[in-house]
Amino acid sequence: MNIAAPQFMGWAILIPLLLLMWFLKIRRRKSEVSSVLLWKKALEDQRVKSPFQRLIKNLLLLFQLLCLLFLILGLLRPESGSLIYASRLNVIMLDRSASMSSLEEDGRTRFEIAKEKALDRIKEVDGERAVLISFGENAEVLTPVTTDGSLLTRVVNEVMPGSGVTNFEDALELALSVVRQDELIPTAGAGSDGAGRSDGSEELLSNQPDARIFLISDGVVPEWKGDSIEVPVIVDSVGFSSSNVGIIAFAARREFTEEGDLKVLLELKNTGDDPLEGVLRLLGDGEVLEETEPKILEGKESWVLSFETISGPSLQLEARWIPTKSDALALDDRAWLVLENMRKLRVVQVGSPNLLLENALLVIESVELFQIEYDEVDPETLASEFDVAV
Repeated sequence: MNIAAPQFMGWAILIPLLLLMWFLKIRRRKSEVSSVLLWKKALEDQRVKSPFQRLIKNLLLLFQLLCLLFLILGLLRPESGSLIYASRLNVIMLDRSASMSSLEEDGRTRFEIAKEKALDRIKEVDGERAVLISFGENAEVLTPVTTDGSLLTRVVNEVMPGSGVTNFEDALELALSVVRQDELIPTAGAGSDGAGRSDGSEELLSNQPDARIFLISDGVVPEWKGDSIEVPVIVDSVGFSSSNVGIIAFAARREFTEEGDLKVLLELKNTGDDPLEGVLRLLGDGEVLEETEPKILEGKESWVLSFETISGPSLQLEARWIPTKSDALALDDRAWLVLENMRKLRVVQVGSPNLLLENALLVIESVELFQIEYDEVDPETLASEFDVAV
């Protein structure tokens, strides 16, 4: 026996309350008698009788108890056999990719709105079986299949947004695998061998899975190219904001020029429809290296730019887009690169010393100069030992 809605168990307290009301109720009828002498024996018999003896003969109380009992059983929805397994399965999928951190016009993030939708769905399927899946770059089953709405609610409230892209294909594959595993439904006579293993008396309903999938996301669900989806997929879309500029490419390399020792390439894109204005700042180990003039990016416009700067011993670069007005997603306004330690160039001068060349090379701090004679040159190891041979 299984209880589909245990949250109504508290209603059972009405049964003892009803009995208590009957115990406390005093039903006396006034009558005039010539003497109470003959009533003494009757009063003594009444005192020794149990209150329950009176209740047995009261048909009205029995009727009230039965009505109350049936009402409570109807709320609890007790189930036996395969009924709890055969109830509809609801797969609730919650997108937690980076874009879900975007701010909407009301100041809330898309993820906060998505969690509200997920909680609404949990209330909607109350009493039915449900399972919660979160997805971003990877999909993860967060709860077992359960009818416990409080467990699903608690897990939804604990989920945090991620920082990756949305992988719809893996997420749907995981949801469908949960549905297909659920198609093995035990019959009313199914049992186990005492060790938790099935005794083989299951009924396979592979053609009629009783399930549905709720997909809560801010993205456009791509065309499905996998196996046919035999259950309904209900998409709950969130997000209307369309103003966001993000850094989509960031690269740097050591390159010694007149302008500096580091070349940086950056690309930004306005993924929304509305124009946005801001500046791009390049920092090295927290110090500002370069900063652009204010730039307006139209909807869907890309901006590719490069810097040639002096980084010195900087090991960490940061590119920071600073919008004049806050855009929808702050997560993609910053990007970082870690540079390798600057290594000095090993330059070898072969033959007689050349003071002019030597003085010119020694001015460059990143050059380490060596001098060898012609008979000391080993062609096989020269390229591996030195960067430049003169």
